[in-house]
Amino acid sequence: HSLLSGKQWYQRRVRAIKPEAYKFAASKKGFNKLGKPCKLRDLPKVDLVVVASVACTLQGARVGKGKGYGEVEYGILREVGVVDDKTPVATILHDVQIVDNEDLPLTSLSCHDVPVDIVCTPTRVLRTKTRIPKPAKIFWDLISDTMMDDIGALKELKAMQSNGQISQ
Repeated sequence: HSLLSGKQWYQRRVRAIKPEAYKFAASKKGFNKLGKPCKLRDLPKVDLVVVASVACTLQGARVGKGKGYGEVEYGILREVGVVDDKTPVATILHDVQIVDNEDLPLTSLSCHDVPVDIVCTPTRVLRTKTRIPKPAKIFWDLISDTMMDDIGALKELKAMQSNGQISQ
């Protein structure tokens, strides 16, 4: 029910949205209008994380769009304790975007890459049973100035860590 949009997290209750408004509610503009802004410390436990992927393997290795924003958002959720290793991570892509392990070897992954547990394509839903470890934190040395400016939640997280509200 939450989405990082611009500089804030928004929460919304699906039951409060009329079916004819679902399409609008799923847009960024809809989230901004219908969602309730909330602070990181107020985020509820997350049941499922959905990440963008360009390609993935049946073993759960994935490549995102290359900017690292999905990994940062996942890291923020880990840092504030609303997701953990057991929280399923899903992705949606086309069947042709599922690649062999040789095309996306584990050695090509970085410590911050988020593996997927569930792969949804137009023809099937696959459970990867991945053994690839999920990152447990933000890797601050990989955060660019642009990311700090773009993702306001990073500043909020840094302040929470500096104030001792959560551990670093």
